[in-house]
Amino acid sequence: MKRRNRILKSILGTFLSVSLLAPTAASLMPPMRAEAKTSEVTYEYYTTVLGNEVPECWLFVGTYLMSAKSLSAEIYQAALDSRAEHDQPIAYYSSELDGGAWKNIEGASSITTILPAAEKVKEKDLYPYLVTVVVDDDGIPRDPVTEEPVDIYTSTSLYDMENLPELEALYNFYLSGGVSYSDTGSKNYMYRMLFFFFENDDLDFDRAALDASEALAQYKQLVMDRTKLEDVWDKALTTDPSAWDAEYSQIMQVMRNWPNIRDDVTDRADREEELLGKLFISLQEQDLNEEADSALYVERQIDAARRARIYYNLTLNENLTG
Repeated sequence: MKRRNRILKSILGTFLSVSLLAPTAASLMPPMRAEAKTSEVTYEYYTTVLGNEVPECWLFVGTYLMSAKSLSAEIYQAALDSRAEHDQPIAYYSSELDGGAWKNIEGASSITTILPAAEKVKEKDLYPYLVTVVVDDDGIPRDPVTEEPVDIYTSTSLYDMENLPELEALYNFYLSGGVSYSDTGSKNYMYRMLFFFFENDDLDFDRAALDASEALAQYKQLVMDRTKLEDVWDKALTTDPSAWDAEYSQIMQVMRNWPNIRDDVTDRADREEELLGKLFISLQEQDLNEEADSALYVERQIDAARRARIYYNLTLNENLTG
């Protein structure tokens, strides 16, 4: 009980200084991401279709549903990280002081936030939100559908460009339909480049899958043949075609480097994270919670170093060859 109260107090203090964005609606059962190793389902699907009842003293932070009774600092930090990754900045608590009613603890500064007098959050209001990880009283992160243990630091591949925060704006531009297959000229060219870039699953496995030299040659030819290029550009593009030069250049830089974001450093980090993930689960199953938290802490540090290396390989490493 003391451990749970300390964690809850820490959680309330943390959210005092955190501001949330408006949540986005989601469908009942969104499509699974091809690169994800864990399921992504809505809260509605998790509770009504799978028949799971969320008990008292549970938190719903980001995309993590988790028991406060055995919550570790590392898992809680991963839940916070998932808020931005899935555009789902939520923080709710099923209060044991109000029969399990959900309370919004964002900005909470005291226990009054979870008392019966505090406003309840209707469970149906949680239905659109995604759930990717569930942590029960045993403290082991699990897949919300299969209930199999998952490694929270490798549940989403860092080697797929859709998941890299630095490419979020470009990926959203591609998804928004800013360019399409039916476009002509440079817009069609950009669409084809982005389609190949984001939809080619082989890039995750084959470092030489992208013929960057050919793509770059096509781009340079378009730039050199300015008259032909402007003939097919619409009026808006023709007013400042140089702006598109910069965008193409950035896209080509990323595409040229992407097959090389893996190296010996990231490969070693992958192996170490896999071993630590297995160690964490083994220690949790033996009720060695402090040792398990230590293993997860070390894995988080390795994961941070791996992310830094990937970013370096993508943007800063001048020795890379496409």
